[in-house]
Amino acid sequence: MNSSELEAAERSLFRRWRTHLGGERFYEDGAFKPPVFVKTRPRIVFLMKEVNTDPKGDEWALREVVGEGKYASTWNMIAYWTKGIVNGGMTWDKIDWADATFRAEMLAQVAVVNLHKGAGTGSSDPDTLWRTALRDRELLREQIAIYEPDLLVGCGTATIARAAVFDDYGGDWRQASSGLRWCLVGSPAIPLVETYHPQARKSGRIVYEHLVEGLKSAG
Repeated sequence: MNSSELEAAERSLFRRWRTHLGGERFYEDGAFKPPVFVKTRPRIVFLMKEVNTDPKGDEWALREVVGEGKYASTWNMIAYWTKGIVNGGMTWDKIDWADATFRAEMLAQVAVVNLHKGAGTGSSDPDTLWRTALRDRELLREQIAIYEPDLLVGCGTATIARAAVFDDYGGDWRQASSGLRWCLVGSPAIPLVETYHPQARKSGRIVYEHLVEGLKSAG
């Protein structure tokens, strides 16, 4: 799928999603810069929870508000992870300090899928995430398939995504020597890894290495 086809597929899906929600607020996510995303390898899709915004405010699209790199919270670590993964596991010490330009360049290479397309707060409600992921599971699977990902990164969402979205209630996760947990989901099978939320209350090095070094050790 080229970038024009990807954007058309997103538009069609989001129209149907809005109808499915029956007037509930809907915040578009997806590939930040489709022409860049389709050329990037590996293709990474971050599975996140929801946007943090005023539920009474206007709807907005993630790519328009976040994609230009203006916001550091959450998006610094997404940018760091992206830099490390697409460069073969670059070590933390070699990562450039994030600024708006760096964030925009890195975000252009990835897609984000929120399990809950409505508004949230700084602390997500797990019951809401489970309920909405189950309700929207077919649409979420369709959205993920649009991006033909090589890697799904669950940012505190992997357990919900595995069960609610992919209908996989299987037992054990595989575990890399670093402690990173992962499994295969969907058909064709896609690696889904479970890592911290980007704003986890841990040092940046720990959050970064848990994913990037973990992927290296997982092979």
